[in-house]
Amino acid sequence: PIKSSAASDVYKRQLSRESLEERLLAQSIFSGEVVPEVFTVFAQYKEHAGNKQIIRAFKKWMAYEYLLRGRELPEELFADYFVDVQKKEDMPCLLAVLKHMSAKAELSEEEAKFADYHVGKLYDQKMIFAFYRNFYGKISLPEHVLDQVYVEYIANPDHDVALHYRIYVGADKGKYAEVKMHNVFAGIHVREFVLFEDERLEYYLSLIHISEPTRHSLI
Repeated sequence: PIKSSAASDVYKRQLSRESLEERLLAQSIFSGEVVPEVFTVFAQYKEHAGNKQIIRAFKKWMAYEYLLRGRELPEELFADYFVDVQKKEDMPCLLAVLKHMSAKAELSEEEAKFADYHVGKLYDQKMIFAFYRNFYGKISLPEHVLDQVYVEYIANPDHDVALHYRIYVGADKGKYAEVKMHNVFAGIHVREFVLFEDERLEYYLSLIHISEPTRHSLI
């Protein structure tokens, strides 16, 4: 009876700890606030084989935080993304692990094959990001990636982004032209240009409020 009671107490403490971890993670996800200890809590919760929906939601949220806000993430999360996206399609997690890989000095053979395949596939789908250029020398990039200059801006998905630009050589700069940037993913707007020798690109951006298309706000 004594052993049974002791085992029961340990089990109850474990359940209580897991419940506390789950509440903290759920609160962080829904509030959008990241407390310093959240990654430690997540690692412990995942180790206890917690609620899979909470785990998936946290991973996806962190992928967005990394892509859209530049939040630093632990290496363990990127390792998870690498495994997860090979089992099930998940665009934010795929983009997060690719962007992270692009910043590495060297890639393993497995990573290089992974990046080569997915960058090529995304490029064919017109999902083109500035970080692709960082893969130079590490994978076989699509033909035009290195020939182009990319302007990238992250905006609220409720806004379009107008790019006002001029390309010139020498002192005669000419007038600005205006184009709408491509909202490639979740408010990441990109526009690519081909510049010839001695040409320079000069630009500024403005936000277009989708609810009021005639209203522009300079960035």
